[in-house]
Amino acid sequence: MVIAQKNGTKTHAKKIQLKVLHVMKIIGIAGAENYLLNALPALQQEGIEIEFLSLTPIKQKGSEKDFVKKLEAAGIKVHQIYYKTIGKKTQKAIRDIIFIGHFDLVHSHLIHADLFMAITRKFSLKKFKLVSTKHGHDENYMNAHGFDPKGKKVLKYHYAAKLAEKEVYRSYAISEGLRKLFIAHKIAKPEQIETIPYGFDFHNEHIKSNPAYRFSEHQLVLVGRFTELKGHIDAIAALKLLLPKLNDIALVFIGSGYYEDEVKEYVKSHELDEFVHFMGYQSNSVEWMASSDVVLIPSKAEGFGMVLLEAYSVKKPVVTYDVPALNEHVIHNKTGLLAEPYRVENLSDQILSLLSNRESGTKMGENGYELLKNNYTLNTMITRTIQFYEKCL
Repeated sequence: MVIAQKNGTKTHAKKIQLKVLHVMKIIGIAGAENYLLNALPALQQEGIEIEFLSLTPIKQKGSEKDFVKKLEAAGIKVHQIYYKTIGKKTQKAIRDIIFIGHFDLVHSHLIHADLFMAITRKFSLKKFKLVSTKHGHDENYMNAHGFDPKGKKVLKYHYAAKLAEKEVYRSYAISEGLRKLFIAHKIAKPEQIETIPYGFDFHNEHIKSNPAYRFSEHQLVLVGRFTELKGHIDAIAALKLLLPKLNDIALVFIGSGYYEDEVKEYVKSHELDEFVHFMGYQSNSVEWMASSDVVLIPSKAEGFGMVLLEAYSVKKPVVTYDVPALNEHVIHNKTGLLAEPYRVENLSDQILSLLSNRESGTKMGENGYELLKNNYTLNTMITRTIQFYEKCL
């Protein structure tokens, strides 16, 4: 089993027997789900026996199928529970899986799984060791305050997170900004939570710009779900400021979500239809990035911001707000540009500086690719995860 890493190489030691059950609420595939699809098979390849428990509300039964199919195809055994509430019946089903499986660790992801596992553990006569990964925070809080810990807490989330963490032995966050927020809100203790960033092996070097994915001489692309958090309105407002300077420009949105109709209405009301293109969900989103000039990420905050790594994988520069955790992974003027938080005028200026200097954008894209290869590989993430497990035994 890998237990250390020096200068990007693996250091092996004697193998230990370890069996881990990962648990998450599954109703589709997004950032945390993609993390699991990459991480779990990689952990298993390192000698750790991995199984997965999918929690899905009965009313959303079927929404988990694609994820489960992909995970099983990767060689991971999957258990499934469909629930109405975290009542005695659901707790028993969870306990049966855990204790029949004789797992050394139960590893929960995101608030629903954290809470379900914590309640099950609290009311179980036989205890199991629970660990957790923090992939994000309450979206309503982040919409209003980003990662500023002084904002008004969303009490339902806050109390649920505090309750869950009481039963967690140790946890890790996917960014330092997220870790600091959990500590500042007194959900987690500093000595019990660490940071392990995402890491992926994309293999996107072969993807080149495709004329079929371009609408204009200058093209911006924003990839992400349509939520207030992702900053679609700010992107459009920045585009409007650019039009008098670069009228041959397009803004492309890749994704879908509840906020899409409101964004479309904003585009229509500002008469920007010819400049903004809604492409919906695209499985080849990295090809749209490769075919654009700038990857725009005007989020109010991100637990990590995996789209950054996808942009780096196709050597594209990024423009983001200077907010956690984006500012942990963007080196200003080297791999992209950081705009003053929530100032659309500055966001527009940063975009213009890249579009006006193609050589600079190309260099930043190459630097981002090197940063990805050196700091955010799957091997790095898996090594640190195994080291985390060793601390928990």
